[in-house]
Amino acid sequence: MNETIKPFIDALDNVLVFENGILTYEKKTDAFEPIKAVSFNDISEDAKSIIHAELLSDYDGVDTVKQSSEAKVFIQVPKDFSSQEKLYVFLIESGDIKRHIHINLGANAQLNVFEYYLDDVPGEKTILSSVTAGPYSNLDVASLSNFQKDSKVVFNRQGFFKEKSYSKMTVAAFGDEALTQNSHMKLLGHQAENNFTAISLTSGKQISSVKSTIEHNATESIGELNHYGVANDESFLTFEGLGRIEQGKRLSKNHQHNKGVILSPKARLDANPLLIIDEYDVEAGHGAAIGRIDEEQLYYMMSRGMNKKTAERLIVNGFLHPLDPYLTHDLFKKHVEALLIQKTK
Repeated sequence: MNETIKPFIDALDNVLVFENGILTYEKKTDAFEPIKAVSFNDISEDAKSIIHAELLSDYDGVDTVKQSSEAKVFIQVPKDFSSQEKLYVFLIESGDIKRHIHINLGANAQLNVFEYYLDDVPGEKTILSSVTAGPYSNLDVASLSNFQKDSKVVFNRQGFFKEKSYSKMTVAAFGDEALTQNSHMKLLGHQAENNFTAISLTSGKQISSVKSTIEHNATESIGELNHYGVANDESFLTFEGLGRIEQGKRLSKNHQHNKGVILSPKARLDANPLLIIDEYDVEAGHGAAIGRIDEEQLYYMMSRGMNKKTAERLIVNGFLHPLDPYLTHDLFKKHVEALLIQKTK
């Protein structure tokens, strides 16, 4: 098992570990027994067809999933499931891979999940992470990726959200890989709501592209899109956000915010917000604030006894605050702090 995650395995309850698409470790409390995790690598085609029918009966993108070439992992949350505990999912990949991870949340179900993606061996990786949230469901997802420097990663995320479902998704990329991240959230049901936040921290000569879309296909749907980024050294970070409200989807709301800080004269951070609105009776807006660390703020902190590097890290930590509520365990807090120090040294 990957050395990085061993301390977490011992300390946490409700843990699933997938290594190269295989479920290698599972620990669940009684409350989480109804949740089923299935790896498609070692089962027959007949069994796969049955699982597709059972797990994806309410999934609008079922044909896309069936036809996708990636090796698949499914996590099924039955209808009416509810727990205040958190499910931790570790996904470890080695070398060149294509992977599809899907979470299917049944009607009126509630799930709080923390995902951690990392690699043992660098390589070219294509990962599709998708979720389906049934009617009246509540999904709270935090996802941390930490791939190695020599990896090239294309990370595609899809979300399908039904009537009066609420979803909050926070995805953080703190690795050293060359990353292309494309996220497309579809609000399919009346009053469906999605709050999507992408956090990126780049360093060295890293190139990272983050493209996020919230698409409104239902009336009175609500989309909130947030990008937070920090670019250090000679890295190049790009945010592209799109809010799309289709014709007839009246009383929908879409807002987009982009915030970033540049730590080095050779670093670059671009933000490109965009709205495509085909309906008059809606509410929509976007904004961006990108710049260097405020020198007066830095001077004030240094005048209170901090050295420059410590002061910069404290400011950077403020930009990454959306991840803080998910770091409820000290192990994760210390781990993310170590990643932050490594990226801002």
